[in-house]
Amino acid sequence: MNDHTHSSSSIEWSKPWSHRVNTISKPPIAEIYNAAQDLEKAGRNIIRLGQAVPWFGPPDWALEQFIDQIHEPVIHRYSPDPGFPELRILLSERWFENRGFFIDPLSELHITVGASQAFMSALTSVADSGDIVVLSNPYYFDHLYAVQFLDCLPHFVPMRETENGFSYDVDGTMEAIKNGARVVVLVHPSNPTATVIHTPDLQRIAHSCAHHGCYIILDETYERFLYEKKTHWHPWMDSKARPWCLTIGSFSKTFGMAGWRIGYLFGPAAMLDQALKVQDSVAICAPVPAQLLLNFILNGHAEEWLNIRIRELRRRLHLARDTFTHPESFLQWREVEGAFFSFLAYDSQVRSADMALEILEKTGVGLVPGSSFGSMGEYHLRLSFGSSSAEELDTALDLLLGFMPSSLA
Repeated sequence: MNDHTHSSSSIEWSKPWSHRVNTISKPPIAEIYNAAQDLEKAGRNIIRLGQAVPWFGPPDWALEQFIDQIHEPVIHRYSPDPGFPELRILLSERWFENRGFFIDPLSELHITVGASQAFMSALTSVADSGDIVVLSNPYYFDHLYAVQFLDCLPHFVPMRETENGFSYDVDGTMEAIKNGARVVVLVHPSNPTATVIHTPDLQRIAHSCAHHGCYIILDETYERFLYEKKTHWHPWMDSKARPWCLTIGSFSKTFGMAGWRIGYLFGPAAMLDQALKVQDSVAICAPVPAQLLLNFILNGHAEEWLNIRIRELRRRLHLARDTFTHPESFLQWREVEGAFFSFLAYDSQVRSADMALEILEKTGVGLVPGSSFGSMGEYHLRLSFGSSSAEELDTALDLLLGFMPSSLA
């Protein structure tokens, strides 16, 4: 072996991975998922109420139509980068016009690989390295990952918490905008706190963004899961706010399509021209099978189908509220305005990661540690009342009501 030949095992890597990636934590759901998997391998029955995915899949009648097309050549090819034009037109007509605003489907709307890719496309299009991005705390961890990947600077605005739940600190957000923030990220309803941004607050933030030249990225992944029958204002309805707003969404929750990976991004045409460069480089296009299935869903009785499931979610919401407002419950209810989870609180100095593991081991119920969502999430646990069967949820709620941590036993 000469001086220039080395075995791979003898190489000492001085920089095996990028600093940017190395400073980002691993997905927090993975740890509790792995622990649950180990218990299942040991013979335990585990009920997973952690991940925010619905218990239902896509409509059967749409799947049947899709199966009839499975051998069509189009299934195996790319679509146009922004999605099939006919799907974008259908989405604009069936999904957005009933909300009181019009989107040009051919220039202002992209079909994306879920909301996460839509967020990355949106953020990459408007923010540069060193730009300040405002996130509420607790935040959705994938949003922070994207901010860190792009070498932007996260600015956290703590949410306000009472026994009635969480609310956005609008004044704190507006102060960050005035101080030079480039982007404000708003999640409506919020993940993990299930908080809704009410119209007056959203209008104040949107108008401040327009005045100071700050973009809003509005994540409305759970927009269809609202429990107050109110019409919600959107910045797209305001001519001054519209140029500064990018909106992302997903059909993972709405139509049970998490594994199909399909969502959307809409915003000003000039901005979407930039976003398409990002989409082409990381995904090219949303999965064609998912686009075809969504087309069948939107052409069917989608609203009626969805409303049945929202009624079931309301029933589950009442059950969860009754459980965690019970005087014997260690876990404390935080009110839910939308989505299908609650960010439960507890009185203990035990870290949420440890508390989640203790609950898993004692009850067999999997919850997500609140610390996964930032410093303001510590001493909380996210519980999804929409991720399991009705029978599993009933069992899990009974087990959780009877739970008491070792530190208090």
